[in-house]
Amino acid sequence: MIYRVTRRQEIDCHHRLVDTVDPDSPCRRDHGHRYAFEATFETEHLTKGVVVDFGHVSQVIKAYDHLSWNLHLENPTAEAILALVARDLDVLCATKYQGLPQLVRLKLWETPSSSAELIF
Repeated sequence: MIYRVTRRQEIDCHHRLVDTVDPDSPCRRDHGHRYAFEATFETEHLTKGVVVDFGHVSQVIKAYDHLSWNLHLENPTAEAILALVARDLDVLCATKYQGLPQLVRLKLWETPSSSAELIF
C-alpha cells in the first residue's frame, strides 16, 4: 500500500528575469506574483501516523514569503524556483522523516493560468 498526500501553499514573492527568450519580455522588469505550490509526497511507511506533517511543508515554502527570488537565484524562472524549493523539501524529508516520504511531484502556479511542474 502506498500513501500519497498533497499540500498546497500560497506565498507572495517578487522577481525579475535577467535572461529571457524574448528580450522585450515584461518579465525582465521587477514584478510580483501570488505563487501557489502543490507538493505531493508518497511513502509505504508512515511516521507517527502521517506521510508528512503539512505544517512542516508549509514552513519550508513560507520561508520564501515576501522575499525576492533574485536573492536566491540568478535567473528565477518558474523552473528554477521549482528546483530550489524541491531541494529544500528533500532536505525536510531526509532530516525530519529519515527519508521515508519521497517528494514525487512539485507544481508551481505562477499565475492562475500558468504553471510549471517537476515530476520525480
